[in-house]
Amino acid sequence: MTSALHISANQWRTSVLKACVGTLVARGIAEDIADACLALLALQQNPLQPLLGCLNTFHPSSSDVDGVPDWPDVGATAHLGSLQVLKFGPSIIDMAQAGIVCNCDIDSMILLLGLAQARLHSHDMQLECSRDGTNWQTIDGAISSGNVHSGPETCWLRAQKAQSRTPLNMTNLPQPRREDWVSLQQFADQIMVPADDSNRADAGAGLTDND
Repeated sequence: MTSALHISANQWRTSVLKACVGTLVARGIAEDIADACLALLALQQNPLQPLLGCLNTFHPSSSDVDGVPDWPDVGATAHLGSLQVLKFGPSIIDMAQAGIVCNCDIDSMILLLGLAQARLHSHDMQLECSRDGTNWQTIDGAISSGNVHSGPETCWLRAQKAQSRTPLNMTNLPQPRREDWVSLQQFADQIMVPADDSNRADAGAGLTDND
């Protein structure tokens, strides 16, 4: 019988960050994704399988557009097309926080909402989401309902209001399946370099104490 996993909040964040960086996700976006995963965990949602799905299909050199379209006026609607959360997720949240209504086809609805929920805890900004642009609900309400798809979905986002910051509850976090955690570590291991003589020299570990 294998022992159960007990992954702390710090282990979750560090491993997600390393896995994203190892997959060549931009460092700043990787930081945001790690925070999004913590926000989902605090709401008792395990983000690991949707994250692994995005990591498995992430291609930094693909022919996608280099960024989200130009920002329209505040209060206008930005129809952003099909976007990957590991490339453009934080930009979508930025636009919504700035007062632009965002509509997109995102490859992981749950991770996008995790980014929005993390923004609540970091900037006191409550966002709302909708599947059709008419029926709106708070981000935490949508996540906690259990009806959010982990995969692709059409999503609308808009800013609702600023509110007082509340701390994340990092107790009794959901725990990953062992095989999923191993897969995450394999992505994280891609940031490691072989321990050969040339790498030791590059790191300063030369032949003398002065190297």
